[in-house]
Amino acid sequence: MYDDEEEIFEDELAQPQKTEKQRNDENNAKNVRNAAEVAIASKNPYAMAAGTAVKAADKITGGKASEAIGKNMSRVNKHAPLGRKVQRHSNKLAESGASDAIGKAASMKNAGKGGGSTANSTSSNAASTASNFASSNDDTKGKATVVKALKNPVTRKIILLSLPILAVLFLILYVAAILEDDDGGSGSSMATGGYYDMRCPEVTVIFTDKSKGYEVTGSDTYPLEEYIAGVIGGEVGYLGNLELDKELAIAARSYFFAVENDCTIESSDRKQVFKKLTDYWTDQLARQAAEETKGQVLLKDNQIFLSEYDAFCSIAVDDNYYTIKQANQKIPRSWVDSQRGIIDEWKQGTCAGNHGRGLSQFGGLYLATEKGYTYDQLLSFYLGDEVTISSENGFSLTEIPGLEIKNTTNSSNLHEKLTTYLPANGSSINELNTFIKNNVKENGAGTREGVVTAAVSLINYLYDGFGVSLPYYWGGQYQYVGVNPSFGGITSPSTTPGGYVYNYSGFDCSGFASWAIKNGGYNFARHTTSKFHAAFAENSCNIADSNCIGQPGDLINSESCHVQMIVSVDEASGKYYVAESTGSYGLIMRPWNMHTSNCGNKETRILHMDSFYNNQANIDTNY
Repeated sequence: MYDDEEEIFEDELAQPQKTEKQRNDENNAKNVRNAAEVAIASKNPYAMAAGTAVKAADKITGGKASEAIGKNMSRVNKHAPLGRKVQRHSNKLAESGASDAIGKAASMKNAGKGGGSTANSTSSNAASTASNFASSNDDTKGKATVVKALKNPVTRKIILLSLPILAVLFLILYVAAILEDDDGGSGSSMATGGYYDMRCPEVTVIFTDKSKGYEVTGSDTYPLEEYIAGVIGGEVGYLGNLELDKELAIAARSYFFAVENDCTIESSDRKQVFKKLTDYWTDQLARQAAEETKGQVLLKDNQIFLSEYDAFCSIAVDDNYYTIKQANQKIPRSWVDSQRGIIDEWKQGTCAGNHGRGLSQFGGLYLATEKGYTYDQLLSFYLGDEVTISSENGFSLTEIPGLEIKNTTNSSNLHEKLTTYLPANGSSINELNTFIKNNVKENGAGTREGVVTAAVSLINYLYDGFGVSLPYYWGGQYQYVGVNPSFGGITSPSTTPGGYVYNYSGFDCSGFASWAIKNGGYNFARHTTSKFHAAFAENSCNIADSNCIGQPGDLINSESCHVQMIVSVDEASGKYYVAESTGSYGLIMRPWNMHTSNCGNKETRILHMDSFYNNQANIDTNY
């Protein structure tokens, strides 16, 4: 029994979960707000008035205006898949002629009531007034500004007319998004990785004109990896080297996720230059580089590393070498001279501002072409060993039969000892233990993969073969290789501080997590939830943080309540799959929302386990 641990029980599991309709409405409201922003940036006075009307109304009503439009979208087809399709269409608002439609409709309605001659000029005033309000951080001042604007009959008319017209327009765009089957019928796909690309499966690129002070000229939306390929094409594609392209792909993907705002980023030299791809061979290399590094980002201390890069930053020159600031790299002058047809003119004193931090495109080209550096070696050369590359897939459990990731909550609790139940059903405890151990060895004992394999192997062996799960038992543990033969059998009652009584032997939540780490090939003592927190909280993040991302083998832990092990990520829905032992279901796998606490209002953290898994001293060499 462990007094410092209050495991999660059935009543605690009954947390209010958002319905599909609520999630759809929220997603639609987000898309409405995004479209309003694009309308504001369109420079069309009517579109600006409509967009700022939504934004201003949201500020006054606490977001209820866009929520109302979002609910109307849901009513068009309550079963339609929502998300990025709507956003993709709404992002084209300023360029598709929809802005003109708003203007014409507003003018016609206003003209019918004697106000047509002043519509254009007052709509600009409305846009300006509402924009000032919408961007104001002072709610009192902002509300006063809008109240003043609404006292002007013509301004009020433009704003109020624009809002329903915009709502109708959004409905039209929504229907178009539903009817446009551009997803190829792809459904939800399970993956054990993709921890970052699920956040932004599509990227909205805002195009700008530098000569006009980075004035917005339009926008478009691309699949994430097509965007990354476009950045490669815009930044280094003309240099024609695959390893350099792959290095840039990881750096560009990392930079995007570090600075992205609602999956949107500007195409410019002050962010990242994006190039619309063609069929030229350099663009084919860009696509290949993006595909071969798909999902990978740079990590430092388990956080996305904001990579920086530029062509070069020359700080010294002698008869033989140029020296650049990046990694204090020396590059032969003879090589630079030989590349004059490819490289831009090389100049001294190019280190103004923030230049010279991170990667060098020209320096990387030299290392790749003349020294044979691969993309990972290039990254290590410039960034050092503290910055590592994440993996898209990490590992694929489904390559081994019986290790599929799935929901096993419909299993029945085993109420008979394994030593009698398994032989009576054509198996044995030895067969179960062999299944677990062989799978772990095949996937890598003493690795993160091995730990997840141990967890999934035990659950699936009992579920796939017999439809059962080990029961939950408060204080239950077994910190040895293999499974306790007595699990499942009746034993002395275990009573929790909350008064729940359990009579059948099995794991509690922390007992199972500890067992999985041990059976994944590590020397590991039994930890309670509070002990997990004490040992690993230094390298953790609050699960409620949108940037807090875990990977298979990491733990979702509430210090005094419950712990779950992440075994997979569902990229389509943004959910983890977790393996856990709970008072309601016993030992199971199931989906879990990525940013949802596992214990009501108690703080829940993702414990990043890299420091443990990567420490050779922790590996059980006798496994």
